[in-house]
Amino acid sequence: MEKINYFSLFTGIGGFELAIENSLNAECVGWSEIDEHAISVFTHHFKRYSSLNFGDIERLVFDVNKKGELIVNENRVKCLPDIGMLVGGSPCQDLSINKLNREGLKGARSRLFFAFLEILRIKKPKYFILENVASMPKESKNNITDYIEMAYGKRVEPMKICSSAVSAQNRERLYWFPWEVEYPKDRGVTIERNGVPIHAWSKSARKDGSFDERIRVNGKASTLTCSINGTESIGFFPPERLDFKPRKVWKRSELFYHNIKKDQKLTVSECEFLQTFPRGWTSSISKSQAHKCLGNAVNVETIKHILRGLKK
Repeated sequence: MEKINYFSLFTGIGGFELAIENSLNAECVGWSEIDEHAISVFTHHFKRYSSLNFGDIERLVFDVNKKGELIVNENRVKCLPDIGMLVGGSPCQDLSINKLNREGLKGARSRLFFAFLEILRIKKPKYFILENVASMPKESKNNITDYIEMAYGKRVEPMKICSSAVSAQNRERLYWFPWEVEYPKDRGVTIERNGVPIHAWSKSARKDGSFDERIRVNGKASTLTCSINGTESIGFFPPERLDFKPRKVWKRSELFYHNIKKDQKLTVSECEFLQTFPRGWTSSISKSQAHKCLGNAVNVETIKHILRGLKK
């Protein structure tokens, strides 16, 4: 396969870069990130790309008119390097939070998708991968698919993949990419402490704003969050701590153990393992920021699986 020049948006700590450089003959010709902690991790591992950060991609792609509307600056986009592939996991917060506060693609974070879209339309790369949360409303999923068709000139339906097939984390995401990929076979990866499989506790919001607590009993963790305090909502219990039945989900009324102790929270190393980064990948930043950056990252092994289809 010929060498591919690629451009990375919402780059974070380099999950796409790690997957691409372990899978393809490829070179990054530009990336975009504004979080200083994520930039620190990225440049620590990809020093040769440190001068290629285009910063705030929305400001690069768009101007703001007198009405406060975003207007595409096509000349600036055309000046970006020529690329064969565009990759990115656009922010999902406005798509994934509960209905009461959901702003969708118009939200300040999730509207960054449109920067990805305009670069796709104007630079016309042959390949692209877009990642976003699978829990978004069906209307948003269809809208994104329609927008991509208009920009790319071809209908590309998203593939929903749960990273539990290739890792120890239940992380469902939608992936848009214009080639065929088979669903990954379950590799049987689980998470353990001191050789003992451990089970995940999580809390999730109901539509009325209240919370359910659940325990997952399949050796897989719940989805990592991007909140600095995300580990407060995820803890691990060895099997003897609860009267488990395999693969059952408990509601609050059925639980008798609620409090998360310090030694039951996810460690940074465990988060790296769940997102399939090498151990110590985020060691250059604080633990709280590492939790946040890892929650925002893509699952590396999932991206590698998708890229294997491109190699074929």
